[in-house]
Amino acid sequence: MQDWQIAVLNSEDLRVDQDQYTGYRLVIRRTDKGHRMSIPAIVATVRKSKRKPVIMCPDEPFRGMFADRKEVLDILMSTDEYEEYTVWMAEAKMNGVI
Repeated sequence: MQDWQIAVLNSEDLRVDQDQYTGYRLVIRRTDKGHRMSIPAIVATVRKSKRKPVIMCPDEPFRGMFADRKEVLDILMSTDEYEEYTVWMAEAKMNGVI
């Protein structure tokens, strides 16, 4: 995985698209705060999709490269937002909320 791909995955404002406009590819890209998806939602989307994710380059909008699903999930799941989410879910299950 290239350095710019890791930088994109470590940024806070990410979005995942998989529709007819992307050719049903799983596209991960940087976005603004208004269209941002949470990291747990992105992880869930990557997990349920059987497609290999394409990470779009932030400098060149029409350049994207495929990345290994396992590497993408490892990077996303090591972020602080996802770790806070897993702690929150564990506490909710322990308290009987879920």
